[in-house]
Amino acid sequence: MKKMLLPCLFTFASLFNAQTQTAADEAAIKAVCEAETKAWLASDAKAMHACFKVQPYSKFLLSLPDGTHSHLSAEEMKADMEKEVVSPFPGATFATSNHSIHASGDMGWLTYDQVITSKDGTLTHTHELRIVEKLGGAWKVVGASVHGYKP
Repeated sequence: MKKMLLPCLFTFASLFNAQTQTAADEAAIKAVCEAETKAWLASDAKAMHACFKVQPYSKFLLSLPDGTHSHLSAEEMKADMEKEVVSPFPGATFATSNHSIHASGDMGWLTYDQVITSKDGTLTHTHELRIVEKLGGAWKVVGASVHGYKP
């Protein structure tokens, strides 16, 4: 019986440590995605771009309620990162809900619903997806998808 106790304790400790790490990773993933949106709304290019790490496989997809859409490749994302960020919602606030998150190793994703409230009270609804990677110990957005909708 004593021979089984030590392996069981190590197994339990490993499981607890993995769950703790996952919770920390999930919190960090949410934080980087929230920081990205805050920076975008504030037209803070430096802070927004700090949330991203464009990789050769990076993509950005956008679809709007009117049916228009765009797709940026990694090269286009890099070029876009060199431009000034001008928020179409100056002074707006945002709220997110319905989070679904998964992190495994150095890869993860987060989906959520977002509502931006403009200064005049206009609401903009989106379904959002962020693909993230842990690079240099920090979670960075490597891919994004934004789908606008009218509720």
